[in-house]
Amino acid sequence: MSAYPIINLTHPKTGVITPMGNIPARGIRDIATNAINLTNFHTLTYDHVFNNHSISALGGFSLESFTNGSLTGYNQGYLGNDLTELDAGSTSPSVSGTSQTSRLASYFGRIHYSYKEKYLLESNFRYDGSSRFASDRRWGFFPSFSAGWVINKERFFKEINWVDNLKFRASWGELGNQNIALYSYINSISLGQNYSFNGTVVGGTAITQLSDPTITWETTSVTDIGFDLDILKSKLSVQFDWYDKRTRDILWRVSVPAQVGNLNGPFKNIGSLTNTGVEFTVNYYNHISNFNYNIGGNIAYLKNKVTNLNRDIYYEGVTIVQEGYPVSSFYGLQAEGIFKTEDEVKKSAYISNATQPGDIKYKNVDDSNDIIDNNDRVVIGNNIPKYTYSFVLGGSYKGLDLQLFFQGVQDVDTYVSGNLAQPYRNGAGVTPEWLTDSWTPEKPNAPLPRLTTPLYTQNFQTSSYWIQDASYLRLKNIQLSYELPKSLIKNWNLSKIKLFVNGQNLLTFSEFVLGDPERNLTRNNMIDYPIAKTISGGVNITF
Repeated sequence: MSAYPIINLTHPKTGVITPMGNIPARGIRDIATNAINLTNFHTLTYDHVFNNHSISALGGFSLESFTNGSLTGYNQGYLGNDLTELDAGSTSPSVSGTSQTSRLASYFGRIHYSYKEKYLLESNFRYDGSSRFASDRRWGFFPSFSAGWVINKERFFKEINWVDNLKFRASWGELGNQNIALYSYINSISLGQNYSFNGTVVGGTAITQLSDPTITWETTSVTDIGFDLDILKSKLSVQFDWYDKRTRDILWRVSVPAQVGNLNGPFKNIGSLTNTGVEFTVNYYNHISNFNYNIGGNIAYLKNKVTNLNRDIYYEGVTIVQEGYPVSSFYGLQAEGIFKTEDEVKKSAYISNATQPGDIKYKNVDDSNDIIDNNDRVVIGNNIPKYTYSFVLGGSYKGLDLQLFFQGVQDVDTYVSGNLAQPYRNGAGVTPEWLTDSWTPEKPNAPLPRLTTPLYTQNFQTSSYWIQDASYLRLKNIQLSYELPKSLIKNWNLSKIKLFVNGQNLLTFSEFVLGDPERNLTRNNMIDYPIAKTISGGVNITF
């Protein structure tokens, strides 16, 4: 039995003792917070070996409790800086507070069997109960099974001496997800929801958070088939996996139409999706005399698709969740270039009375009319990378060592928006591209539409015109180190001294230039800081 308590208590006091800005009175804010996390963990294990058989088993129970709270008091009208207690002010103190409690109870077990360490079987299970769901929905059962065959230990394989390890494996299992806000299964009612009645403002309460009492665990079943191969005295290693992940009862916060009121939408189990792909990893280590080198790489392919929804489409800003497409696909109008002449504007589907040459031309997908509207929107992009890859290069010679790590993604889109994409947005200026590459009668083939302010919304509707390829290759880490010779430090009572210099994110290769392609650019955060380039150095001393 084990218990792991974590208790954090804080009691900061802040105040405006000297009048500041538009606050004429001195004020004190006193805050007390607490965070108490308790985990009780109980396990029972069994191991038995007989002949060439090995059996092990584990069973257990755990209970995790998370409690967070805060108490805030505020007062103002203090005579000086000496007395800072809440009741020393000249007004009535205001008090507010919050508290949250969540618990997770789990029963779990594992059985492992092997015969001559050649045939391997294992089974696991979890039975979890979460307070984030209603009492009749909070328990979920999540089993898993796996099998392995170490084929190089078979007699018929002994003569193939250049194979050091060859293992085939297969597994199936389920995982549960409870990652939603607390109390999502009950409506939240808030005070201070004032309204006008008969010409008078009346205080009231209202529901501000909708709920769905039927929500339950999101469950993902994973099937995996693969192999591990080591050859040439383990200098070359290869791993391959094919996987199929099927998620049902997807937990998703559903938006509420503005006509309903200022409400936060509820979490719901909206449907199911699949993630199918392959992953391949290879590493090679060798040496030439005193020079050691290594090279390795990993590449993964992923296909994501929503397979079932409890309604046609879920709209989330510039993205949607729609059956048959990747989750959170970009959704908007299909751009067909830029109008070059007034005659071209007249012959195309109607957009607005203000449409003129230099504006973006949109495809009339809904041929039931000759008007560009919301019925012409289609899926225009996908922000989930289809390919993810990385590779390492390294070498060392007599204490000098150099290691490089690259990573990248391919076939992924981002939606360009915000201050960097739209000229004069939020009072900002324009990027050089808008000054040199926007449409004018003298530049009818320019890549950007005519220069306008964001108040002219026609050119800044969500459309494929602002979808860009966010594929990139980045040098994530490079480190050069040198270990001083033993003969040099043997009289210093030290066992090792290593000098190093390290760089992170120093090089990026991408056609996307309006921001950092590695950042999440799907929520109008184009002005977020990019991932920083970092250069550091130091000395590691081992006594």
